[in-house]
Parts: sequence; C-alpha cells; structure tokens
Amino acid sequence: MHLYPELNEISFGNQGDGQRKIDVLALLKVGDKITPLAIEMKGKSTNNCWFAVVENLQQLRLLRNYPLSRLALSPWLKPFQQPLLTQSGGMVLAPPLFFDAKGQKNNSFRQAKELIRAIRKELGIIIFLATFNQNVQGRIDLVPDD
Repeated sequence: MHLYPELNEISFGNQGDGQRKIDVLALLKVGDKITPLAIEMKGKSTNNCWFAVVENLQQLRLLRNYPLSRLALSPWLKPFQQPLLTQSGGMVLAPPLFFDAKGQKNNSFRQAKELIRAIRKELGIIIFLATFNQNVQGRIDLVPDD
C-alpha cells in the first residue's frame, strides 16, 4: 500500500452551524486500485477515537457527494478526477497514545472499532485506524481491527 497525501485543510461545504474540513485528502494505492481517502488527524490528547470516526464519516459524506462538475473546475482537485469520489474511504491517523490510552479513551477505541466494522458490513465504507510509526519516518501502521 502507498499513501499519497495531496491536500490539507480542504473544505467541501458547510454542515449545520460549522464548516467541515478534511484534514488531509489523499490517494491510497493498493496494487493497481486507487482510492480517494479523507484523513482525520488527531493528537494524543484530542477528544477520542469514536468521535474521530464520526468526524471522518461527516467528511466522507461531503466528499462522496461532491459535484463532479465542480471537481473539474479546481486545479487542486485534478488528481481526484479519475478515481470516483463516491468510492472514497476514510482514515483516522494519530500517534499510538491516542489509541492506547487507558480508561474512557480505551472504551471509546473499542466502540470505534465496532462502529467501523458495522459501517463496513452495512454500507461497504472502509475506514482505517492508523498510527505514525515511531521507528521509520514517513511510514504509518494500520491498527488491527480485531
């Protein structure tokens, strides 16, 4: 797998009272298949994993419904004209401590993995949980979903 980050802090529209932005818009290449990926970035002490997955779902809703006619007008979105945005996936990317914390954060992590499995089964939407590899710069590791 190769992850190609293309844009950061990109807005795909309003939702309710607040603006929803995708922290990083990337392309994920697995073999010959390329998938657009909305990435929600988190720090070790930010909210919790379940909330991050919900934020990522909101981003995916905006990304998957983005009008193709507007996509063609933006030079920044040119890499996303070929892969279908309707097939976009998601990722929550954070340091290991975000996922490994004890107590309420750990409970949230378990619930987030259950939510991800249900979303994959019912809707066919894939969301990855991933951490920065502390030993190899430029590498991320997927968190097992048990």
